Amino acid sequence: MYGRFGEFEMRAELESLFGIADLQLLATETDEAVKAAIQMKRADMNLTGAAITTRLRNQPPRSREIRKNK
Repeated sequence: MYGRFGEFEMRAELESLFGIADLQLLATETDEAVKAAIQMKRADMNLTGAAITTRLRNQPPRSREIRKNK
């Protein structure tokens, strides 16, 4: 876990919002996805890591949004 989030800019908040099981799920996600997970958790403290992971998987890729805005 430290290897993945040791230098992460939002590490303190991440550790305060998520338990170890949720952190293990988030460890496989990109920094952008982890930041989105933090925002989701702030909005609904009852969300589990599994629910957040599902929501992240169902979001459209950001690259599509970027291409649409050009």
